Amino acid sequence: MRVLSEEGIPEVQRPYFVRWVERMFHEAGPGGPDREKVEEFVHRLIGDERVSGWQVRQAIEACRLALCRAGRARWGEWARRIDWAGWSERVRTLEREHPTRMRSEIRCEEWRVMEEAWRKPHPGEERGVAWTARLVRDRARALEYALRTESGYVSWATRYVRFAYRVLGGPEAVRKPESVGRYLHFLAVVRDVSPGTQKQALNALSFLFKRGFGKETVDFGEFGRARERRHLPVVLSKPEVERVLKELPDPWRLAAELMYGSGLRISECMRLRIKDLDFDRQQIVLRETKGGKERVVPLPRALEERLRQAVEEAGRVHAGDAARGEGRVTLPRALERKYRGAATSFPWFWVFPAAKLVRDERGEWRRHHLHEGSMQKVFKEAVGRAGITKRATCHSMRHSFATHLLERGTDIRSVQELLGHSDVSTTMIYLHVTGNGGMGVRSPLD
Repeated sequence: MRVLSEEGIPEVQRPYFVRWVERMFHEAGPGGPDREKVEEFVHRLIGDERVSGWQVRQAIEACRLALCRAGRARWGEWARRIDWAGWSERVRTLEREHPTRMRSEIRCEEWRVMEEAWRKPHPGEERGVAWTARLVRDRARALEYALRTESGYVSWATRYVRFAYRVLGGPEAVRKPESVGRYLHFLAVVRDVSPGTQKQALNALSFLFKRGFGKETVDFGEFGRARERRHLPVVLSKPEVERVLKELPDPWRLAAELMYGSGLRISECMRLRIKDLDFDRQQIVLRETKGGKERVVPLPRALEERLRQAVEEAGRVHAGDAARGEGRVTLPRALERKYRGAATSFPWFWVFPAAKLVRDERGEWRRHHLHEGSMQKVFKEAVGRAGITKRATCHSMRHSFATHLLERGTDIRSVQELLGHSDVSTTMIYLHVTGNGGMGVRSPLD
């Protein structure tokens, strides 16, 4: 107690300091404390989720005073060599007003009220949600929008309707343009969404008002915008690509090699059909792409033999389906009606067919391609087994394709064409991750 008093420890805290020291001695056992036992004690405290950061700091300080001050004659020689300050600083927690925590921890009253109202369902919202979803879907189908775009628009429109019912008072608020401004503001400042997410919502709700409600011009008023941040793509080095590929079994490995070797998106890779592979001209023709923009990419010579084997395996699956009179594939648009035999013909069959048949809404058994989600899951597990700490996904193979081409001196316009980018500024993001180190600059520390 004398040492605690000399150190200026408040009297109300002194019993807790004593308890930490007693606990340390108890866990040290009959032989008493030594450096190894004290360090083990502190590490156990740090790993205990029930002990807060400030409590660990208090325990560290209590042990330091007991060993270095009160018991310096017995334990001081080795106790002074312990990095007490370093330990204490490593477990220091951010205060509530710290910039990192402030946005999520400190909420104004208006935000809190909006968030509480958002969580309480309105008794009449389901009817409005169903009507809006049907309206948006019908308009998107009439304009021949991509199915993913249609799905996104329906999702945002229904979320907006729920917000209008729950937060803005009911169905009369749905058709008011200022309600959209309130919802977009809610997304940015209360839900703290990314700029891309808020932009998706804005596009969807503009479609709802213009195409669904028939309003030529719409003014949503002033609303808070999520701050734009530029995110650099996650790129794997060539050795990292090799390590990941080694951890992947076929057919997943072949698909990942195509994404890296030809710059394919995961959806483009999974949807490849037999007719899209041109072995004679060493190219792949991509038809079912983002935005419907067909393009031609190189077919890697290193994969030619294995791709031919994949085609042969697909041929065996197709032959089995044909013998049973099953396994029709899905065709884009109305091609199945226009070309009667195309759905059962081998050129339209998948390069990566799924193992199981699926019954469609008309009761017919169909053969789809491998699921994109399965590819993502298998790839993520391979990244972990390869010991790579980057947040790499299947799309990182496409990023790596573009970056490695630019590092090899390929013209950026050529890379733009291979990736299918409409604007070269989209491709230029890869210039920021080329070279050794940031922007290819050598660090002065090296």
